[in-house]
Amino acid sequence: RRKNVVGADLKNEPHGRASWGTGNLKTDWRLAAERCGNAILSVTRDWLIVVEGIEKNVPGQKLPGHWWGGNLEGVRRFPVRLSAKNKLVYSPHEYGPGVHDAAWFKEKTFPKNLDRRWEVGFFYIVREGIAPVLVGEFGGRKVDAKSKEGIWQRHFAAYLEKNDLNFV
Repeated sequence: RRKNVVGADLKNEPHGRASWGTGNLKTDWRLAAERCGNAILSVTRDWLIVVEGIEKNVPGQKLPGHWWGGNLEGVRRFPVRLSAKNKLVYSPHEYGPGVHDAAWFKEKTFPKNLDRRWEVGFFYIVREGIAPVLVGEFGGRKVDAKSKEGIWQRHFAAYLEKNDLNFV
């Protein structure tokens, strides 16, 4: 019985022209992840294939923006198709306003708006039983209960715990 888990995070934070579900071989990260993941699985069936999201460029995208690597909105309609389905793990990235004070931190409903963002961006994948999700990166500089970043960080940690999500 094996006691170690080995995985390949295929690319850190695809962004810019990267798309998901467009079918464009030059930009569709989902298609590239399929090719790369299947190539790894052809050599070893034991590895997990870790696929991050992108930033934007998803047909039918609901949210106007995401972090680099954080947008997994396209998974429902355009899932990564691997030769071994049980080896796929999606891995969003999430950061607080100390990294970049994105528009969603400035909304009047902050921090109540965050749960919907995370549901639309990646948690539906777990809730609907599509695949496991492992948060690959998250953080910020403050964890206090008064600063915007501290509030965000505490809210995200509570969200991870409440939804039994794992992180690296």
